[in-house]
Amino acid sequence: MTIISSVLLIFFISLLGGFLSFILPHNKQQFINYVLTITGAYLLSLVILHLLPHTIEHYGTPALIWVLIGFLIQFVLQQFSHGVEHGHAHHHAHLPLKEFAVIAVGLSIHALSEGIPLAETQVNQATFLSFLFGIGIHKLPEAFALACLASHAFPTKVQRIGIIIGFSLLTPISILFFAESEVVQGRFFQYLFPLVTGAVMQIASSIIYETASNNHKLKLIKLLLLLIGFSMGLLSLFIHF
Repeated sequence: MTIISSVLLIFFISLLGGFLSFILPHNKQQFINYVLTITGAYLLSLVILHLLPHTIEHYGTPALIWVLIGFLIQFVLQQFSHGVEHGHAHHHAHLPLKEFAVIAVGLSIHALSEGIPLAETQVNQATFLSFLFGIGIHKLPEAFALACLASHAFPTKVQRIGIIIGFSLLTPISILFFAESEVVQGRFFQYLFPLVTGAVMQIASSIIYETASNNHKLKLIKLLLLLIGFSMGLLSLFIHF
């Protein structure tokens, strides 16, 4: 799959997630939690089976320090975005514009970082497609959650559609920029790729913790969903494109 194809795919999946907020009730969180549990397990398996091995192989063991830094950076960003990148939208009768702006900035930084692994020219095709699929299914609840919050901050549909389109463009723009920038590819990817790997690890582990347990009690359905997500990640090792 070409860079252009992946850009278009991510863009339209993000649009779909955002526009679903006009159709689906915002308070029906159970189904979204099921999707998130599978997504979190799949993303974590991709980090362990693909992104970490790629980091060590191409950038060496010292790059793992940047993985830890990326984990911490994402943890800090999460305090501003309120976990919207996990697909969680906390419902408000009215969301002040200033508070929405803080959430949007944090989520925008996260969305830009998601394009970095997809712009890595040295990554093999199996890893690229596996991560593209992971980002794709992650974008649905992420865009849905942002659009739900926008509905509490902006009174008109036109404004909310503008927010959805703007957000949907961020990761595609990031992919194109980093893929075409020879300076970034040559000098900075040894830091950026492990940083994003750590960020994805933090997001995946947070999703699993927040959605897979209820008062620290693991339900059978959630365990099955985790196994589905992990199995999808394992299959990516054996399916060669």
